[in-house]
Amino acid sequence: MTGFETLLLRVAATAASAVVKSFLARTPGAGLTQDPVGPGQRWRRPPPELRDPEIRRLTETLAGRMGGATAHLPEHERLAAVDAVGDAFAALGALDMDTMLSLDLSPTALAAHVRAHGPPAGLSVAGQKLYRALVALSCEHALEHMTRLPAFAARADVEVIRRTGELTRAVRTLQEGGADGADHAFEERYGDYLARTHGRLQLFGVTLSRSRQEWPLDVAYISLAVGGEQLLPGKAEPHQTAQRAERALASADRILLRGPAGSGKTTLIQWLAVNAARRSFEGDLAPWNACVPFVLRLRSFTSAERLPLPEEFSPPPEYR
Repeated sequence: MTGFETLLLRVAATAASAVVKSFLARTPGAGLTQDPVGPGQRWRRPPPELRDPEIRRLTETLAGRMGGATAHLPEHERLAAVDAVGDAFAALGALDMDTMLSLDLSPTALAAHVRAHGPPAGLSVAGQKLYRALVALSCEHALEHMTRLPAFAARADVEVIRRTGELTRAVRTLQEGGADGADHAFEERYGDYLARTHGRLQLFGVTLSRSRQEWPLDVAYISLAVGGEQLLPGKAEPHQTAQRAERALASADRILLRGPAGSGKTTLIQWLAVNAARRSFEGDLAPWNACVPFVLRLRSFTSAERLPLPEEFSPPPEYR
């Protein structure tokens, strides 16, 4: 072998080594969790989005790490809780950079987004506790994985510039409109008024007393399921579907809610109004925190000649 061939082989070996190292190297993440778990195989490039196989691999690995937290659970119940976590993530679809950025890179917000689907009814109290803990832990590691992607820094820079521009334009609009804070002060007073007015629920028949009982809405509210119809390819009849009311509400701008007496329509309206007033929505309904709710009871307008116009949706004078 000539000297030139030997030199060429050394150069090729050095280049190949550099390529392999760069391929297998992991970009440092944000440090959101210690000893992060990679959802993909070590010898493969980190996946740019987390689909069902990657999420289930992640949750199973983390469940194995929890040790003492699962030692008291029967194996079948532990497996059921782990599967439930995978199913909850699967219901959201693939987790990508856009999803994480829309949640402000917050593991807590992502966990609330996942838990909005709720654990299956068959889990015990201990199983549900494991479910919640594993969801929170999985969200931390999933977000840490996203911050370790090679494209994360550039994508985050673009998002920061975009949001800064939106904020600048919003401030400029307020300045040009001569905003003096009066509108914000009104919304705060009005929000407190709504929370007090609609924050309690009247329940009948839950105690031996014949008097009506009022309970905090946060305690008494139970999430509702709504039905719908979906046309499937090759099927003449529409397919009946059911989903949580919160998820259905987030998918449309205008909604007509129908149901028999006592089915929970008024309670749902109260719950929506109170959470919008408190700006406490999470998950799919988080954008509703920017809304100002007006609750109009139609039975209050039976004697009026017409229904009120939007500019007449006014609270009592002390909250104007």
